[in-house]
Amino acid sequence: MEKPYKPISCSFYDYLEAYIIKGKPVDLKFYEDNGALTDINVKLKNLKTVSGEEFLIFEGGKEIRLDQLISIENIQLDQFGRTC
Repeated sequence: MEKPYKPISCSFYDYLEAYIIKGKPVDLKFYEDNGALTDINVKLKNLKTVSGEEFLIFEGGKEIRLDQLISIENIQLDQFGRTC
């Protein structure tokens, strides 16, 4: 069964939007659906919300739920509060 979605900080969300606008690849760490830790350099394309869950879309179409993120460009999600 999938874990309930935990909204991320609005401040961290703002970082994601800024990197999408810049259009350059970023270093991103996140957990895959199977729990595996992934560390990649990828271009971010967009954000979307589906049924109250927020997702980050990568170049190429891969999507991850925002509460699976660990860091972007070494900015740690856990340094921020969990919600707005």
